[in-house]
Amino acid sequence: MCWQGHRSGAPAHQSALLLFVTLLAALFIVQQARAMADPKPRPCTTSTPDLVTHISPAVVSIAATAINPYQVEERVIHSAGSGFLFDPTGLIFTNAHVAYGFPLIKVTLAHVTTVTAQLVGADPLFDLAVLRIPPPSHGEFPTMALGDSD
Repeated sequence: MCWQGHRSGAPAHQSALLLFVTLLAALFIVQQARAMADPKPRPCTTSTPDLVTHISPAVVSIAATAINPYQVEERVIHSAGSGFLFDPTGLIFTNAHVAYGFPLIKVTLAHVTTVTAQLVGADPLFDLAVLRIPPPSHGEFPTMALGDSD
């Protein structure tokens, strides 16, 4: 795993790593419990328009920027992608190639508000990353539930 974020010392990195590993373990346990409770997956009966209406508030657009000081021309590097809110406090799943190595990450929410995000953790090998945005001033962010391919 590669980590970026707090640069104040090892304790912050260890805390972030512990949080990320704990989150992944919890997600795995929840998925296993669901599989044991309902061994036969039910077919999805939700129409595509209803599905899009339900999940689109949790989808975000991500734009990241970095400067390569070793380039003479085209020094500014841009990255763009999408992700989704999976935690109502502001945690976002995205791809590592969208955010890893970029010091400036901006997230645009479904209601067209743009906020600065912080990279919590990334794994470039599996191309996964978790971002954090500030919690909303009131209420919670809409989220998308994690599931499996079934």
